[in-house]
Amino acid sequence: MQSYLQNRRIAQQVRRDRDGERTPQDEKQIWVVADDDDPFNPLNWPLLSRAKSVAVLSLLIFAQAWAGAADSVANTAASQEFGVSKVAQNLTTAMYLFGIACGSLFVGPISEPAWITLIISAFAFLVALLFLPETYLPVLLDWKARHLRQATGSDRYVSHHAASESFTQRLKTKLALPATFFTTEPVIAVLGGYLILLYALLFSFLSGFDYVFKNTYDLSTGLEGACFGAIAAGATAFTLLAPGLYSWARHRTAHVRGSDVLPEFRLWPAMLTGPLLPLSLFWLGWTASPAVTRIWSALGACFLFGVCFIAIYVSAYEYIIDSYAEHAAIALASITIVRYFIAGGIVMAARPMYEGIGVH
Repeated sequence: MQSYLQNRRIAQQVRRDRDGERTPQDEKQIWVVADDDDPFNPLNWPLLSRAKSVAVLSLLIFAQAWAGAADSVANTAASQEFGVSKVAQNLTTAMYLFGIACGSLFVGPISEPAWITLIISAFAFLVALLFLPETYLPVLLDWKARHLRQATGSDRYVSHHAASESFTQRLKTKLALPATFFTTEPVIAVLGGYLILLYALLFSFLSGFDYVFKNTYDLSTGLEGACFGAIAAGATAFTLLAPGLYSWARHRTAHVRGSDVLPEFRLWPAMLTGPLLPLSLFWLGWTASPAVTRIWSALGACFLFGVCFIAIYVSAYEYIIDSYAEHAAIALASITIVRYFIAGGIVMAARPMYEGIGVH
């Protein structure tokens, strides 16, 4: 719906700018590009419009994350209900993660029904359908070029995106590129490996919290699930502080307002929080015991893990997007495929691992 309204606004703008104009047909093509002050360019949107888009995307990400983790705290009850082992019950989460990995090759994950998850996912889908605008500039230029052709009666107005390969041709040439990127680009391999480690740790907690909190502190299933709130609080804390921290860093580096930044600038949050990641794990592993300390210490370690997780994740994604520009989607897809496949395997291995070697 929002994209449809965008298309209408671009058409109105073109008609105002080209009212009654007719362009001769015997001249060369005119490439439609974005001007610095084009209002439809997402880089020129007001803060409120950008914030709205970020909010809608955040809701979609929340729905996806919820679907992947919603049934983890009910693992014991579900395995008893269906008469299967706890490891087998973890297949519900693992298969969802495998589905995300496969879907990354095409259009993205499709949420599972595990009813609350279906309601959340449906709500997120409807919000995105109604309020999420188109932000991919080449597509917006396609729309503008089409309306210019209609307004002027000339076929000379074309966009680079529309003049490129067809969808079928792009599918043939680019479907294998994620694997190529991951195996031939050192940056993708290194940052992808780091994100794989983060996801392996995060999804191992889905089963591991049974041992870290429920068994150690004799918590109920509900309170065990609430312990994930410590990770969420850490991630939220960094998310809220990140804009201010980035602004401070840009000011300290004498950055000119509005100009581009080097991709390496995006990595400084990961550089600061990277050493704290193993610290948070040692802190959690060696204090999660009633004989050592109370539960608040373990929750504090989870909070620090949440800060490190989101800081490294955001830094890596921003660096890849800035570095690979129009190929960023392929680069990110290559990481996503491997990350979710391995995370799905970790979910299956986590419970035997905790049973075999314990929390510490």
